[in-house]
Amino acid sequence: MLDYYKLDLIAKKNKKFTSLTNDIFEYVRKSYPCLGRISLVTIDGNRLSTYHTEDISFNDQPLEFEEIAIRQGSSVEQIISQSRYRIIDNLNQLPETRHVQMLKTSGYVSSLAYPVIQHDKVIGIIFFNSKTPHLFQNNEVKKDFFYVAQAIATLQIFVFERQSHFNKLLTIALKIGHERDPETAQHLVRIGRYSEALARLLTKHKPEITTEFIHRIKCYAPFHDIGKYRIPDEVLFSTNAFSVAERAIMNKHTIYGEEIIANVVDMADLTNIPSEEVTFLKNIIRHHHEAFDGSGHPDGLASVHIPLEARIVTLADVFDALLTKRPYKEPWTLEEVVKFVKAKSGSLFDPICVQVLLENLDEMMMIRQKFADEPCEEHRLATCV
Repeated sequence: MLDYYKLDLIAKKNKKFTSLTNDIFEYVRKSYPCLGRISLVTIDGNRLSTYHTEDISFNDQPLEFEEIAIRQGSSVEQIISQSRYRIIDNLNQLPETRHVQMLKTSGYVSSLAYPVIQHDKVIGIIFFNSKTPHLFQNNEVKKDFFYVAQAIATLQIFVFERQSHFNKLLTIALKIGHERDPETAQHLVRIGRYSEALARLLTKHKPEITTEFIHRIKCYAPFHDIGKYRIPDEVLFSTNAFSVAERAIMNKHTIYGEEIIANVVDMADLTNIPSEEVTFLKNIIRHHHEAFDGSGHPDGLASVHIPLEARIVTLADVFDALLTKRPYKEPWTLEEVVKFVKAKSGSLFDPICVQVLLENLDEMMMIRQKFADEPCEEHRLATCV
């Protein structure tokens, strides 16, 4: 049996969520060496998305970075709809999906799934996988793992509540700017979704992308232009080509945006927000107008010196902007956009990001169709969900 007092001490350490989960995993494995995997997934509509995984057999499995559809009538759907745990004594009981195949190939045979519940709603699921069959049927074992699951769930709910509070404050700032911004609310939603999709697809090329990275870029990409509300109306709403002076003024919105985030963090005393999370957001805001060849602004960064999250958002932003009608321009055709993106690969855009986008145009256009601009939507805002 586990020592719950020791487990509580581990969970209360002042560490980031992923580090705490790793510490809990290592502690539990001392009593249950047959435990090989803990995976936390979040729920987005009818899809599951991996948020974090601890796995002794993990070998860069690409499925970790893919969303999984929740099949109607499946046991996962029942976990969500009934807010109940699920025990699988032998994974051969489950349909032979790619994910189940991955688990079986890694030697896992039994599973316990435990719902993460916030405000009477299942927002995620914690999966435990063991290489011993029937492990989770033993009452003492079940009691231990329920306690572990609740400890991890409590930590995850704290992370979500912290992020939700931060996003609400950011959305207030975004609303101030969005009231004056000619871009649509759906454009902001699409930027988050394009960026998330590109990040998932880039995992085979960019090993620095984690499931946490994917979650963050979806949340924070919509705030890339938050600094625009400090741009004068005569520049922001201009339908003419910018003069040199006007372009210099508009270019300052990246700096203004970073300052706004710093002010939000300072005024709200967001000491519980990890510094790397704030840095991730600031990187997107400050650097989404950098160019891969170093000709961009505000810092003239080039190549890998531009944060990857900014390189992804740069491409997503331009891709959507060119396809979209604006007061100052008509929408480009997809063929025109593809030609432009190819021409700017290696100069404006990261070539690998371009390659992945062009190889997955159908997925990008499905996102565009799903989150199309709507009539009279100018007061709707994008939020992290």
